[in-house]
Amino acid sequence: MRSEALGVLLALSAGSCIAPSVVSSSGRAVQEAPEAVSWTPASADDLVGLFESVAIEGPDAQALARVLYHFTLDGDATGGVYTGAALVVGDGAPQFQTLGGTWRVADGRLELDGVDAARVLIAGERLRLESEDGAIVLRKAALH
Repeated sequence: MRSEALGVLLALSAGSCIAPSVVSSSGRAVQEAPEAVSWTPASADDLVGLFESVAIEGPDAQALARVLYHFTLDGDATGGVYTGAALVVGDGAPQFQTLGGTWRVADGRLELDGVDAARVLIAGERLRLESEDGAIVLRKAALH
């Protein structure tokens, strides 16, 4: 199911159709203590695997409780296919919304389905996707 809310997350832009919930983002979102991190531009190889959110910054934090991405690298070594899921909290019951397609990294930018989505940075096992409207920090996770 393609959803506007997850599409907004993937593009890291404001304007989600999900209204803020009664519970504040600090009460819902997974957050790690901030620390000094040396972020560097990510390559396509850095994105391979499963990632889970540890911090969501900006307007999307009000509606997104958890985000997962899985990136698979194709033979061209610059991109492949992805799938993403977000636990969206709105006025009703929380819902998982999913999205998938093709991805590519070019010049430190993540393109999803041929559209420039976000600046992509790496620090160890953490991945940061950022735009003018916010950022999401993810960490590498094991796929059981």
